[in-house]
Amino acid sequence: MSLQNILNFVFWSFSIVSYFGFRILDFIDMNNLYIVSTPIGNLQDITIRAIKILQQVDYILTENPQKTGTLLSEIKKRYPELCDENKHPKILHFNEYIENEKAYEFMNLLEKGYNVALVSEAGTPLISDPGYKLVHFALSKGIKLISVPGASAVAAALVCSGLPTDKYFFLGFLPKTKLKKEKHLSNLKSSLEDLSRNGLNPTVIFFESPHRVLETLYVLKNVFGNIRISLGRELTKVFEENVSDNLSNLIAKFETSNPKGEFTVLFNLKSESHVR
Repeated sequence: MSLQNILNFVFWSFSIVSYFGFRILDFIDMNNLYIVSTPIGNLQDITIRAIKILQQVDYILTENPQKTGTLLSEIKKRYPELCDENKHPKILHFNEYIENEKAYEFMNLLEKGYNVALVSEAGTPLISDPGYKLVHFALSKGIKLISVPGASAVAAALVCSGLPTDKYFFLGFLPKTKLKKEKHLSNLKSSLEDLSRNGLNPTVIFFESPHRVLETLYVLKNVFGNIRISLGRELTKVFEENVSDNLSNLIAKFETSNPKGEFTVLFNLKSESHVR
């Protein structure tokens, strides 16, 4: 065999293996529960892998079926080359109440060999969203769990906060009532002081809704004093805002303007001393 023939053989062999190797990656195994992250505001943050998984699974569990349906339609319009027109996953409503009542039904789908994806309304599932009990149950049944990572408001806000990122303490959403919120934050203060005495000073992160954020700032000031905090708002969207200031100035700002958008609140007692 001539050198040219050998080179041609190697070239075509490599081409065939490469093609079919990548095509194999387009297919997914059976009987899996996929935890799929979706954009928190900007559709361009969807990953290629997430698009393919959401196209190929048999069922999608979601907090908001209408919003997920809109997301799938928009994906097909923007990224047709990644979509399969013949695949139409069935969308099922899923929230913390349904999770308690119908966990066995969802497990039954997986045990029958169907592939299921779990998504939240936006961002990474289970992070201050339902799904923990389903995942726990799936693990106990030997179901394979696969995370499809992507957008997260926690990470997006943290890296833009200017606060230490090596350790953080995520609280999810604070209690809704003022009294419970004060008790919650007072307990947090004691815990942070204990951690600090042992050389640990995590950045605290939590979510807050626009209609409760002003009251929360008041409670924070009452418990921690006039500390400096970071606020992330409308992350990844057109009107995204990341501000860092002391609580007095932020309270004054929101007393004269109507807060809009979901907030991510961050502070670190070690990095910022009280403002006199």
